[in-house]
Amino acid sequence: MSSFADLKKRREARKPAALTFNGTTEEAGPPADVAGAAPIEDPSAPHALSIPHALEENPDIEVRWTSKHGRGLYWQPKDGRVCKRGTNLLRLRPHATVPSEECLRYVCSACLKILKLANATDAMRCSRCRMMRYCDTECQRADWPDHKLECTALQEYTKRRRMAEEQARKDAEDHPEEENAERFAMAVGKDTPMEAVAKTHDRNTDDAKDPGAAIRILARLVWSKSRISKQAWRQVKDQFSPRQLMSLEQLQEAGKLAARFAFFLGCASGIEDRQPSNSRALVSHESLPSDLTGYGFANAQDVLDFVCKYTSNAFTAARGDLDPCGISICPTAALLNSSCIPNAVVVFPWGPNANLPASQSQDRMRCLHINVIKDLNPGDEILTSYLDLSEPLHRREETLMRSYSFKCDCAMCKKCRKTEKAQIKAMRDGSTLDLEGLWQDPRDAALCQIKDCKGWVALPRPDPKESIAGILRIICQACRKMQTIDLEPLQKLRLSGAEQWMAAERAFAQHNPGSTLAMLTLLPTLRRHLPPAAFPLFPMLRLLHLAAIEKANSVEVRASQSKALQQQSASYDTAIYAGMLQIQGMQVGNGSIFADGHPAKALAFAAVGRLVMNEAALRPQERNLTPPKNLAQYFGTVPSLPGLPRTCLEAAQFARANLRQASTQIKIGFADRGTSLAAVTEALDDLERGIMASAMQP
Repeated sequence: MSSFADLKKRREARKPAALTFNGTTEEAGPPADVAGAAPIEDPSAPHALSIPHALEENPDIEVRWTSKHGRGLYWQPKDGRVCKRGTNLLRLRPHATVPSEECLRYVCSACLKILKLANATDAMRCSRCRMMRYCDTECQRADWPDHKLECTALQEYTKRRRMAEEQARKDAEDHPEEENAERFAMAVGKDTPMEAVAKTHDRNTDDAKDPGAAIRILARLVWSKSRISKQAWRQVKDQFSPRQLMSLEQLQEAGKLAARFAFFLGCASGIEDRQPSNSRALVSHESLPSDLTGYGFANAQDVLDFVCKYTSNAFTAARGDLDPCGISICPTAALLNSSCIPNAVVVFPWGPNANLPASQSQDRMRCLHINVIKDLNPGDEILTSYLDLSEPLHRREETLMRSYSFKCDCAMCKKCRKTEKAQIKAMRDGSTLDLEGLWQDPRDAALCQIKDCKGWVALPRPDPKESIAGILRIICQACRKMQTIDLEPLQKLRLSGAEQWMAAERAFAQHNPGSTLAMLTLLPTLRRHLPPAAFPLFPMLRLLHLAAIEKANSVEVRASQSKALQQQSASYDTAIYAGMLQIQGMQVGNGSIFADGHPAKALAFAAVGRLVMNEAALRPQERNLTPPKNLAQYFGTVPSLPGLPRTCLEAAQFARANLRQASTQIKIGFADRGTSLAAVTEALDDLERGIMASAMQP
């Protein structure tokens, strides 16, 4: 997070012009004063955002404005008490929530639960737009106030998309091949022309009808204006827009999104004067609805600002097990500032818009919870992380600048940059680097080369734009011995691993666990050189864990199919070892990266505990649980991890230890509530009964 002076210099140096939706520019409006703070139209007004005030939802929380970070939430109880970790600070109802593009066919549009039917396409769905699906009629009725205008817009959007595709094909007959591809790609909304022609001819899927989750949630938010209170809508309008801090490229992308959003709104409004003259304009939306004032937009810049607010104030909606399933907008939660060492987390313990137990019915719609994972003293700012904490500094910086237009200045990032400066100086001087007293980030590190040493040494960030060659002489802080590292092959390995991980992630997103597992060929090599917390080894282990679970669950096992049973057991073994290495990576640095109670860490323990239970149940009682040889495919050598079970009784005890750890941590991160806690509690009860029954047998 930059200082006020830095941000002002950046703005004045760039002086970006606001984009209209036809590629021209108009004069930019008055800039927001700082990153993180909403623009103040009238500082003297009673509602001026710079005036500290208690948060209505919890008077022990104060909203403050600072020149460094803009608005933020602070723990400020009148009685001066400390807020203990595991405390629930806020339970909020998001203003809007929608399924993501990936989950649209598989979840209920109202409660975002996974549809029960094996064939999700046959689930109950809206008979008009044929797009939104529901658990039952109750969910459909509950969603209708939000879906009513959306339904009309989706039907019109689908019709116009088909018209655009047909017109694009006709236009293609009169133009050279390359231009045909460009025109057709524009008509079907693709970025890569030739791929668009190859992949989208004659398709008739939900993807062709969906304008995208970003468009759907923005539209639902606008359409909810007439149903929510003036104060709630004021929260929406007062959100910070990072438009003035965006690069030209970012503004162009936001402009495209704003054009599509305005066009989609027009599809629901019955506006007829938006007939473009050609197929390119039809779907690129160079011709916009002429009157959007009914939605509160005076001009194109208003629409662009509204879209920019979305880019920096939306949350990933996840189930109680942190499985992402949609997007939520909650202005109060968006007041939280970011830190790479957060003291609070944003979770959906029961899932987005979940149907809660009767005892929790009063909180049915207040599904977004903000919980404390580190003690808060009076005056402390409440901070969450906008990022995946497992990522190293360079990736965190890139994500924050791309999505939020600021540079983090938390204590963790400052420590990382201080170490980087020392590394650069040592490489320039050719001197031996001793980082004693400095932070050595395990996310950017290599294993110590000294035999039997369990330590690691910090590495410079890998840069795909610049080959990092040379020799780094560095002293390991664990064994205090100097070693010489040839950086170039190690950096190439890290970059290749990152590319492989991203490709495998794309395969996994297509629900293809077999292909995902087959792509992770660099895992054994990465394990020989990097600690479990290092990038890209850690995200590859996480992906291996998830893909192995999905593969195991996809195997149909019958009593007579010993081969299928062995395949399922092997997949569980892979998932268990990958999960244990994940936990090992999360515990590095005594919780300096993942604090105790962080939901990701809690659920990692839960996953390993439940997987060990499942694996042990697949094997006969007398069988030794020695890990199979197939693990070498992913790990090179079987990981040396403490406490690995060798018998079924040991497996039960090992599972119990992990589940107890999970229960303790879930009670912090999820504030003693939610579906994950219920599942872990049930598994522990089953284990205790099984262990007691085994002990009573002669």
